[in-house]
Amino acid sequence: MVIIAHHFSLRVENDDLLIKLFGMGGGTWALSIFLLLSSYGISQSEKIKKYEFKSYFKHRILKLLIPFWVCIFIVVVFYAILSPSITEEAIISKARLGEAFPHFSDSTWMDYFLYIVGLKSISAGNWFVLVILYAYILFYVVSTYIGYDKRRLFVLCYSMGLIAFGLLTSYLDWPAHYWRNLWALALGLFLSLYENELLKIKRLRFILWLFTNIVLVIDWLFIHCCDYTYIVFANLALVSIILFQRLFSLYSLKKRSIVLCLSLISYQIYLVHGAILNIQWYMFGSHNSLLLVVVFSILLAWLCYKLKNYVLYA
Repeated sequence: MVIIAHHFSLRVENDDLLIKLFGMGGGTWALSIFLLLSSYGISQSEKIKKYEFKSYFKHRILKLLIPFWVCIFIVVVFYAILSPSITEEAIISKARLGEAFPHFSDSTWMDYFLYIVGLKSISAGNWFVLVILYAYILFYVVSTYIGYDKRRLFVLCYSMGLIAFGLLTSYLDWPAHYWRNLWALALGLFLSLYENELLKIKRLRFILWLFTNIVLVIDWLFIHCCDYTYIVFANLALVSIILFQRLFSLYSLKKRSIVLCLSLISYQIYLVHGAILNIQWYMFGSHNSLLLVVVFSILLAWLCYKLKNYVLYA
């Protein structure tokens, strides 16, 4: 929801303080939390039950790719029905319509296929899927050939693999979000492997926080992939994780709570919300309602979730 608000705020001219805050760092805050918990979660899960390659492919890789393919297929259908043709570059840039949507009327069947499999970008979430896919594959390789017993080497090799990915995507001149948030994945793995020590030793927690901020400051001053607002909201994300952990240790969520229901479709919401923003602009001439985007993103994500379950478990 925060990422939807962030992307919406980037598309509107509004002096509201909350809108400005979402525009400044809502995406950084949400993505830092999501990526850190993703890396932490997969490590904790593999500690309990180590999957062989076929099981890992099914439970990790396919659970990432099939929802993506389903969501993109539905987005392609909606775009094909609307068949937009927008040529004014100034309008495209101001409305943040992306590369595919404005010229979708010119798309061929081969373009449709390339969009659906992810070889051509139609969704703002393409980068996220590629980063997580790479992280999953990297984690499997490192955990298989090094293992949890050699924790330092595990963290070092995983981090070096992320750095290699960051350097490659930077060299290819891909957008900064392909490599700017990789620190959160490395941090999530470290938290999982050294959880017991971090809970007991306060000084170790401080050193880890300090090291993380040194990395972010280096990114800001020398690599120029972020600015000071990114560092502020990244730190807010770390504080939020601690607060959420303490909150959920005191209060458990009910099985059918709204938070848990939304968490089940959060990945699908992320994949489709950009398309909903584009469709809203196309139909109404502006980005005029955040509530409308949220509601239709949830509905479309729920449909994708049901179709994904049908494909995986039918």
